[in-house]
Amino acid sequence: MTRWEELCSKVKDIAAYNLRRGMLTKYYLLNPANGSKWVEGLDCVEIQPSDSSAEHTMDTVLFSKILSPHNIRGMTPLDRVTRHMRSDMMKWLRTSDNANHISQGGICYNIITDGEPNDRKGFETELRAMANNTHAGMGASAVAIPSIFLTVNLCTDEDSVVDYYNDLDKALGSELSGLDVIDDYEAEGQEIRQAGNAVMTYSYDLHVCRMAGCHSVVADLLDEERLSMFHCAKLVRELLFIGRGEHPTRNNDPCLWFEDSHSWFEEVAARNRDVWDFREKAFRPLVNTALLQQRVSEFKEANKFREWWSLHMGSVGADNFPKINHSMSIPRALIGVVLLLVLILDFVYVLYCGGCGVAAWLYISWKLEKGK
Repeated sequence: MTRWEELCSKVKDIAAYNLRRGMLTKYYLLNPANGSKWVEGLDCVEIQPSDSSAEHTMDTVLFSKILSPHNIRGMTPLDRVTRHMRSDMMKWLRTSDNANHISQGGICYNIITDGEPNDRKGFETELRAMANNTHAGMGASAVAIPSIFLTVNLCTDEDSVVDYYNDLDKALGSELSGLDVIDDYEAEGQEIRQAGNAVMTYSYDLHVCRMAGCHSVVADLLDEERLSMFHCAKLVRELLFIGRGEHPTRNNDPCLWFEDSHSWFEEVAARNRDVWDFREKAFRPLVNTALLQQRVSEFKEANKFREWWSLHMGSVGADNFPKINHSMSIPRALIGVVLLLVLILDFVYVLYCGGCGVAAWLYISWKLEKGK
């Protein structure tokens, strides 16, 4: 598969998903035919899911015309297309109806590319300008745009390109609401498992959802770090649509997994479903309930220790317990015990007790890390 074929495949999956979820979307070629002007129906197209002709427009204009191999041209002028898209966006938002529509869910800016921007500084400047346009509409009718989420879908495995986009969030800081860099399906699944998030099966439907852009902190963290128990529970609720059933308020309680684990796991079991696991080449439950129960159990065990620690150690909170990967001082109480042992016991016993203390410290630190 060529890079262009990979790009077209991703656009088709994303466009079909956006239509199903009812998201108003506009698609732009990176390099328009005349080099400086985007022509509607030739270099760009808007698809409004509420229009009866939306699917026909997607097939005949986006898939057949815009994704034609004849449109392979030029370099990667992401600064220019971002500037043009931002101008179009602000024009579109000048009407109160459109502004109110956007205010409900924010904006997802999705880039599908195989190269670095021609002008890095110009591209990053345009992204900042987009992020700083936090209000839409005019005068008294202006409304706030709650978030702008950037998704970068890569059609390359070149290290320099991958490294640039992975470090883009550091260059931009917190100006965007979120940034997710997506690789191919199998690579993303491997990264998610390596990050310690095997509590769910990474299905292709979930991959397409992330490719299309999710206004969710969990989607961004999946392939970066082991999710905290709170984020793990949030992921499960979103995957299984918990909170949309007979008792939505109770079932969507973000603390139900902790306060009433039995009821929460009953809801998880009732809504769980099988999906295709490309790694195992078989159908597997979307949520691994055994691993999820283990995570909850580890969290509760660690939480009990935190409560005990807070009760007996006073101002030295459980969250301040010295961790393996943090250069934190040992609590004063432990230092006092060691000094006392030095004064009253033989040196061999001091070494023995010190070794036991270090071993206990490492064990408790490990248990606390697992119980996050």
